[in-house]
Amino acid sequence: MILNLDNKFTDPHNSYDPALENFINKMEIQILGCGSRVNDNQLHDYMFSSFLLIYLQKGSTRIQSNNSSQVTLHPGSMYIFTPFEIFTTGGVEHQDGEKPEYLYFYFNILPLSSTIIFQQFLRTAGEELYQQPWFQKAGSLLESVCRLAAIDNASNNFLIQYTVRGLLAYLMFSQIRTKKQVLNIFNNENKLLEQAIFYTEQHLNEPINVSKLAHALGVSHSTLTRTFKHLIGCNPLKFLTRYKIIQSVYWLRNGQNVGETAKALGYSSPFHFSNTFKLIMGHSPSSYLKQNR
Repeated sequence: MILNLDNKFTDPHNSYDPALENFINKMEIQILGCGSRVNDNQLHDYMFSSFLLIYLQKGSTRIQSNNSSQVTLHPGSMYIFTPFEIFTTGGVEHQDGEKPEYLYFYFNILPLSSTIIFQQFLRTAGEELYQQPWFQKAGSLLESVCRLAAIDNASNNFLIQYTVRGLLAYLMFSQIRTKKQVLNIFNNENKLLEQAIFYTEQHLNEPINVSKLAHALGVSHSTLTRTFKHLIGCNPLKFLTRYKIIQSVYWLRNGQNVGETAKALGYSSPFHFSNTFKLIMGHSPSSYLKQNR
């Protein structure tokens, strides 16, 4: 007789959330940079076009944005800056005379629909998200990953990707376990948003036309606008313009010129594209590429 020992190694209290697991399985992390920094400047009115995760090692820092209340971080705290969120009230302030020193991971979440869902999650979770005891243990892992990246970033990029992905997954799971309302991020409104993004991806070389988009999706202009404002906080035109500009960054970095990029994204001229790029990114295409090489 063969003895089956499954019950010795199976956790009967193991939680399972199919919606969350499906989301995590589809989510991809694109690492743009990682390392450590000492912040000796106060910053005002700044933003990022991708996610920035920081883990504070020394000092204290105070962060406030136009979309959330003020958050004070101490050693062992973590914070995630979301794309295009503007920090407007002094940004970082030094306390206790010690300059803030932190690890950072700069990354994109793909596909775009996953970016939106994760941003919704961060808004729903609230500022207590950044003051959890297990962050200090996670910090040791992040420190090890940063040390490996400093030795050979290219070879360890895969490890960095899955470390960040695992951290975000656990962050979401820990909140869903205690705050059931965040499960509402997986709803029909998100499906409409995904359809809007997919349509835009298939028509990148056309100017953005919200009325035409709403008609293609079988909803009214007002319904589409209301959905975007509820889920993202901005109208479809503004969001989809950002999407096109982010797409242009990849093409420009890979050697495509401004004229080709403008045409591929449905802009009437390179001048129109460059003006839109500067409005979204804060720099002209050429200036942005010089600063981010």
